[in-house]
Amino acid sequence: MELGLRAVLNQEVLEQVRYRTREGMKTVARHGRVPGGVCYGYRIRREFDDNGQPVRGLRSINIAEAATIVWIFER
Repeated sequence: MELGLRAVLNQEVLEQVRYRTREGMKTVARHGRVPGGVCYGYRIRREFDDNGQPVRGLRSINIAEAATIVWIFER
């Protein structure tokens, strides 16, 4: 019985983590930042806010890699 109860509680915790992660990603995207990793053709742009904290999720175009992406889409 204890094992069954632990399994139910563990499932509930996993659903909460999944929900919070998804909501956090949506919030980051609403602010115009990237919620995921670095994609080919982009590089991380390091900036700091007024408090000196890093602003995460900012990207800049990597010109050398972007040329490859343009070449692929032209084909």
